[in-house]
Amino acid sequence: MAARLVSGSVNFFINQRWVFKGGGHWEEAAKYLALFLCQMGASGLLVSALSASTGYALAMKILVDSGLFILSYWIQKTSSSTRKGA
Repeated sequence: MAARLVSGSVNFFINQRWVFKGGGHWEEAAKYLALFLCQMGASGLLVSALSASTGYALAMKILVDSGLFILSYWIQKTSSSTRKGA
């Protein structure tokens, strides 16, 4: 859990600075935290359910986390584009 929190914090600041070209504002941090927590919960639930039903834990972890990565990127990019257009 601690490793996830540290990596999430570092990921937020890197994404804000280089990927989405924004500052690390508190409102952005709160939105990112909400997305991060939802993503972590969804990963745990989906990987547990799918690996229990298929027996392929590693494959399910890779598939679920890859899908969540793409979804998270899209959400952040859409949110970033919406802010710039407003």
